[in-house]
This record gives sequence, C-alpha cells and structure tokens, in this order.
Amino acid sequence: MNDTSDPYERLPYAGEAYAQTHPNRIGTIAALFGMRPAHVPCCRVLELGCGFGGNLIPMAEQWPSARFVGLDLSERAVAHGRAIVRAVGLRNIELRHGDILDVRPGAGEFDYIIAHGVYSWVPDPVRRKVWAICREGLAPHGVAFVSFNALPGGHRRRIMRELMQYHTRAISDPVEKVRQARAICAHLAGCAGGGLYGEVLREELERIEARDAPLYHDDLSPENRAFLLQDVVEAAEAAGLQYLGEATLAHSNVGILPPFAAGTLAQIPEEAFALREQYLDFLFGRNFHQSLWCRSEIALNRSIETATVARLHVAENEASNVPGGHGGPKARDRRRTDGRSRAPESATDTDRLLEAALAQVCACAPQAVPFASVLRGVLERLRQSNVKLAAPERAEPSLAAALLGAYRANRIELWLDAPAIAPCVTERPRASRIARYQAWAKTRVTNLRHANVNLDEAQRQCLLLADGSRDVHDIAASLAAAGKDRGAKALLEELARLALLAA
Repeated sequence: MNDTSDPYERLPYAGEAYAQTHPNRIGTIAALFGMRPAHVPCCRVLELGCGFGGNLIPMAEQWPSARFVGLDLSERAVAHGRAIVRAVGLRNIELRHGDILDVRPGAGEFDYIIAHGVYSWVPDPVRRKVWAICREGLAPHGVAFVSFNALPGGHRRRIMRELMQYHTRAISDPVEKVRQARAICAHLAGCAGGGLYGEVLREELERIEARDAPLYHDDLSPENRAFLLQDVVEAAEAAGLQYLGEATLAHSNVGILPPFAAGTLAQIPEEAFALREQYLDFLFGRNFHQSLWCRSEIALNRSIETATVARLHVAENEASNVPGGHGGPKARDRRRTDGRSRAPESATDTDRLLEAALAQVCACAPQAVPFASVLRGVLERLRQSNVKLAAPERAEPSLAAALLGAYRANRIELWLDAPAIAPCVTERPRASRIARYQAWAKTRVTNLRHANVNLDEAQRQCLLLADGSRDVHDIAASLAAAGKDRGAKALLEELARLALLAA
C-alpha cells in the first residue's frame, strides 16, 4: 500500500509540554552544581525540533519577559505553531522553519538549549551539529538539555522495533503501517510463552499500545539509535561540552541501591561523575536519558552546598517516577497539615524539620515557596506543637540538608524561580491563555507547572470561562445554563489545585 502524503499530516505528532525541559528545572540542577544559570523571567531559550511549539509556547505565555526561539524541519508544524502564537497573542516567541544542519554560527546566544527527542532519531552529521550549536550558542553559564535512547535498556526495545520494521517493510501508508506493526506485536506477544523473551514482548506491546504517532515517528523511524552514556559524553566533549547530569537529580540517587552497591559506586571519584552514571545505567537497565550539558571550562561543584538550597523555591512533587519516591495526591492525603509532627520521640532535628516542611509545602501546593518562607512556617509549626529542636541555631542548614535529601529521593521539587500560581480561587479567576486555547479543542491542557493535565468536560467548560473578566457568580451562572451541576466554586477549586489558575 502506497501513500505519498506527508506522514506528519497523516499522523501528526501530538506535541505537548515536557516538564523536565523547563528552564526552571534545568536551572535548578545547574545551580545545585555550582553554576550561575539565568533566571527564568529574563532567560533566552532555543528548542531544536520544536514541532508546532507544544513545549515552547506555554513557557513563552507564562514568562513574557523571556525570549523563546523554536526550530523545526516540518513546515506544516511550524505554520500550525505560528497560528497558535498569533491566536494567543504572544510577542516573545519565534518559530522558525529550517534544518538543524543549516544553523550558522552567530545565530544568537541562549541560556538554555533544548533538543528533546532529536538526538537518537537523526543521522550522525546532525548529531554533531547539535553539539556544535550548543557549544556556539550557549551563554557562559548556559545549559543544554539533550535526550536520547540509552543502552543497555535500548536492547529490549530494539527487539520489538526490528520485528515491526520487518513485518511492515512493504507498507508506506503511515496509518496502515502502525496498525500492522501493532497487530504483529500483539500476535507474537500472545503466542510467546514464559521466560524473558515473552516478558519483553508483552512489556513492549503495552508501551506501544497508547498512541499511534509516537509509534510511527519514534519506533518505526528509519533512524533510531540507542547509545551508551559514555559514547555521548565523548561526543559532547569533542565539541567542548561537559556532562552536567540528569534533568531529574533523583535518577542519580545511589541511596536507593543496596548498601554494598551504593558503597561500590561511592568509590568512584566526583570528577568521574559520568562514569558513575554509566554504571547506574547498567544497574537500572535505563533505556532513556534526559541529560544536561554545559561548557567544558565551567568548574562544577558536585558537593552540593546547603546555602544553594536556601536560595531556591520548594514545591510539592505531584508525580513520582523513581522507585522509592513519594508524591501526588495520594501522598498528599497521608501528610498532616495541622502543624503537629508525627515524628517519634527518638526522631532527630532533621526528621522533625522535614516532617514539618512536607506539611508546610503540601499546605501551600500547588505553589512553590521560597526556602525562607518554608523555614518560617516550619518553625511556627514546631512551636505550635511544642516540639523542641536539640540545636535550634542549626535549623536553617539542617532544613536545607533535609530538603536536599527529599529532593534527591523525588519527594519534593526545588525550583530556581516560582511561577505565578494562584493558591486559591480569586475574585475573578484567570487561567492562562494557552490553557484556555488548548481547552477549546481538547481536555488535555498545560498547567502553570508546565505539566499536562487531563480535564473532565465540566472542568474544561469552567476553564474556558476563567478568563479574568468574570467573577465566581458569573461563571456559576454560565455553568448552570450549560447544565453543569458540580458548582462553579467546586470546579474552580479543582482547577486551582491543578495549578491552572494564575496569581
């Protein structure tokens, strides 16, 4: 079956926000390792392979004084993104149609460069060009985000990829290719018995069942390579860049390993940080990296100082994806917010401070709170519950160390800057323009924490009305006329908890 139409038109990639690519999170890692990253309100961001801007446009809408540039090879995607930019009324973002290979030196200096979903799906010359753009375009303390398929976990995915490619080798129509690829995988996964091979087939089948576009553009792409981290490090070093770390610090947390394994890795010196990460890949069987890079001349400090943590903002972690981590609504329900500590009598100051801090951050969710405010709230909670610290003069560094440990364990988030999120329903509730634009066509929108949120129909209708021009009574009347019986106040409170209302 043949089809000469643009595959991106037949199966458009559903571009969306990727939380870990946000400068707020990237800058946090850079600051923790001793860099001086640009703060988000005034930063300059370049995204390579931006699609229609699903990741970049929400950032631009939220931070109007920052500057954003996106580049993509698909003319259709860029045209679509430009239409959204015009509709939302943004003036701080430019989406460009072009080839990464055509980017010339002097194209501009950026504080953050994002290449998400590019490196593993392009030929070697383009990969080398990505590093060249990062080296030439990064500001002195700029940070690049480069994701790629990783080994050894990539070997498992390769099994299914080769099967699908072989079975669909004579099919050119994207939709039919996806259908047949999924069908052969389902057939073989059902026929395979026990053992490792059957387990791999069934796991991979579950992974590819969700959406068609990623299956076609990622798994069935002619170019799709997985790399050892060390090989990527060497390629970056050849361009004058060094490995900063992962976009999620918890992915580098050796504390979740058995003591003998953690002890072995701890013997690797700090200056061989990438080597430690490579062995973690082998231990965990990682199949994907979201890696950060900076100029090779930057002197990094791998021993994170508590004073750095004290300059950041603290937020509840809404979703945990690391073994041993905690977060999300269920975790929120388990924590006390009444000021009383659950720590036992034998607890240390660190235990008491962290317990109170988790309650404080939970009570402020979805906002990010300056460390100084968290400290004040913690001390007040402990005072109200008559909890005495053994060393009250060490409360600030002790709390900073406790929060750093919680961040490493993925229990909280640390941010460079605090987005303007309403903690509750205001007199005239206002959702972001991009979220309301997204809500016209679908129920999945980007919130003010740069995360993707699924709404039900009542929430979607309420979000569309929350444009800042209506008070709660006006919104209630409109919802009642539309037959929404949950109540405006309840729906608006749900939107506030989902970080969809701006301060």
